[in-house]
Amino acid sequence: MELLRDGFTNHLAGIFVALTIFLISIFTLITGIALRSIVLDAKEDMMLIEKRIREEASTRR
Repeated sequence: MELLRDGFTNHLAGIFVALTIFLISIFTLITGIALRSIVLDAKEDMMLIEKRIREEASTRR
């Protein structure tokens, strides 16, 4: 009942939990954006490697 009466952020533990969850969510968002750019770059690299392999295979025939 105390949390309902005083609010969640009136206590030091509540502020700490809220801040921790907020920081984790920001970290997760930044990590997701970074991983997406890494995956897109890796896709481009794989397409270039595949193209080179096909070109080498066609010139060997």
